[in-house]
Amino acid sequence: MERGEWKKSLRGKPCAACKQQRKKCEEDCVFAPYFPAESQQRFAMLHHVYGTSNVGNILKELDVSQREEAMKTLAYQAEARVRDPVHGCMGFIYNLEEKLEKRKMDVQRAKLELAKYISPEKISELMQNEAQHNQP
Repeated sequence: MERGEWKKSLRGKPCAACKQQRKKCEEDCVFAPYFPAESQQRFAMLHHVYGTSNVGNILKELDVSQREEAMKTLAYQAEARVRDPVHGCMGFIYNLEEKLEKRKMDVQRAKLELAKYISPEKISELMQNEAQHNQP
């Protein structure tokens, strides 16, 4: 979103960062394109975890083309840290890895159960088909 576009869409509303700081949202506000007034809760988490000044410094150091993705990433990480103060994003990743391992074990158990009802040759054929299907 271009600076002029977001300013027109604000209609006098300060961005979430300026609202949090209780200040007027200036034309050159570095936060406004990434934290419109409606995203106050999202910015509040970012502020809580990283601090407004630190986020502003990060924004200023980045190339304009990198800022949007950086703010999405920081907001996601801040939300994860608020939900899980100890592990943050890694807690979510560990949880997914545990689920994946459980599903792999479920598949292995299902294959063993199938082996009771299907001949070893047919299982070998199914495994080869599966291996071919999973190749990139």
